[in-house]
Amino acid sequence: MRDANEQFKAALSARGIIPPGEIIADGRIHRCDAEGRNGRNDAAYLLHLDGIAAGGFENWRDGRGWENWRAEVGHMLSPAEESAYRAQVEAMRRVRDVEHASRKAEARERAAAIWKAAQPASDNHPYLARKGIKPHSLREHKGALVVPVLQADGLHSLQFIGADGDKRFLPGGRVTGCYFIIGDPKDAAALCIAEGYATGATIHEATGHPVAVAFNAGNLGPVAKAMRERFPELPLILCADDDAATEGNPGITKATEAARSVGGLLAIPDFGISRPAHVSDFNDMAALYGLEAAKQAIANASAPARCEHQSDPQNAPAGEREDHEWPEPLPLVAKVESEPYPIDALPGTIRAAVEEVQGFTKAPIPMVASSALAALSLAIQAQVDVKRADKLAGPTSLFLLTIADSGERKSTCDGFFTSAIRDYQEQQTEAKKPELAKYCADIDAWGAKRAAILDAIRAE
Repeated sequence: MRDANEQFKAALSARGIIPPGEIIADGRIHRCDAEGRNGRNDAAYLLHLDGIAAGGFENWRDGRGWENWRAEVGHMLSPAEESAYRAQVEAMRRVRDVEHASRKAEARERAAAIWKAAQPASDNHPYLARKGIKPHSLREHKGALVVPVLQADGLHSLQFIGADGDKRFLPGGRVTGCYFIIGDPKDAAALCIAEGYATGATIHEATGHPVAVAFNAGNLGPVAKAMRERFPELPLILCADDDAATEGNPGITKATEAARSVGGLLAIPDFGISRPAHVSDFNDMAALYGLEAAKQAIANASAPARCEHQSDPQNAPAGEREDHEWPEPLPLVAKVESEPYPIDALPGTIRAAVEEVQGFTKAPIPMVASSALAALSLAIQAQVDVKRADKLAGPTSLFLLTIADSGERKSTCDGFFTSAIRDYQEQQTEAKKPELAKYCADIDAWGAKRAAILDAIRAE
C-alpha cells in the first residue's frame, strides 16, 4: 500500500490541485497551485501524520469547498482510532475557520494598501482601449487595472485586469456577495447587474444606468440580493452573458435565477441569426452593432418567465406571434449548477460523523449527509414532533431520495448510520417471537371455533 504522502498527493491531483514538491505535514493550512491557467495560490491543503494520517484540501477554482481526507490503512478503525480521528477532524475544522478569517482580514489590509498606492487608470490602458470603454474610477497597479471588490462595509478585495485581459483576484480576499458599482444609484431609474467590468462599463455608457459588477455568473444571485437590500425600491435589471457555446449556458441560467430571486428584469444581448463565434456579452454586442443596439436590448428587458431566453421570433409565445403558429417546445430538463454542500450548517456531532464516514468511504459529502439525516430522523421521529403551521404538527420524519449509479456507495453510506437501527429491529423481532407465536395460536384457535359455529348454523 502506498504511504500516506503518496496517497495524499494522488488525492490532490484528483481534485485538480498541483501537489507541491514537499508536502508540509504540520497540521496547518498551506497554499499551493491549482491546475489551469493562472492557478497560482488558488488551492490549499492541510496534513498531519500523527496517528491515522489525515488532512484536507480545497481548490478555490472549482467552488466545491473543503474536502476532508484520510489515509487508507487497510483495516477498519478501532473505536480508539475512530475517536482520535474524529478529534482530528474537529481540530482541522477549527484551524480552517481561524485561517479563513485571518486570510480574509489580511486580504482586506493588503487590498487597502494596494488601492491607496495605485494611480488613477488611464483612458489609454490597452484593455480599456480594446474594449472601447472608460475607466470609471478604476486605478492601475504595476500595469494592471485594479477593480475594488466591495460590500456595504467597505473594501474586501481587488480584481486585477492585465493588458491582455487576464483577470485574477487578490489571494484570500472575499468575492461572494461583493461588487463594484459604476455610477450613482441615487435617483436612478434602474440599477443594472452584470458579470464583468467591461460589460458593466458598456451598459453604463450605453444607458446611463448605474451598474453593479458581480465579477462572475455565480455571484449574480448574492449581488442581486445585496442590491435589493440596499435599494429596495429601485428596479433591478439582470444583464446576462449569453454563453451559448457553454453547456447549460451559465450566463443566462444564473442571471435568470438572480432576476427571479429579487423580482427583477432580465436583459440578454441579441446577436441576430448571423451570430459570430466567441461573442457573449453586451460589450461584444456594442462592438458589433454600437451602443444604441445594446441600449435597446436592455430597454427590452422583461420578467424572466422562461428558463431560457429565446430571441428568435419564431420562438415567441403563441399569443404574441402574428401567424399564431405553435412555438418550438422548451426542453424539460435544465442544467443546474452544483453548489458546495453546507456541511458547516450541521451540528458539530453530526458534522464530525459525516466527515468521518466520508473520509472512510470517499463518497460525496451530500450522499453521506443524506444518509446521516435520514437515520437521525428515523431514530427520533417517535420522540419529537414539529409544528409546521397553525394546527398542523407531526413527527420529525424526512423523506430523502439519493439518485446515483450502481456502485456509488449508497448502501455503504446507509450502512454506517443505520446498522444500530437494524440491529435494534432484529433484537425486537427476536424478542417478540414468543408473543407472535402465541398470537398465531390464538388466531388458529379462534378460526377453529368460528368454523365450528358456522358448521352448527348450517346444520340447523
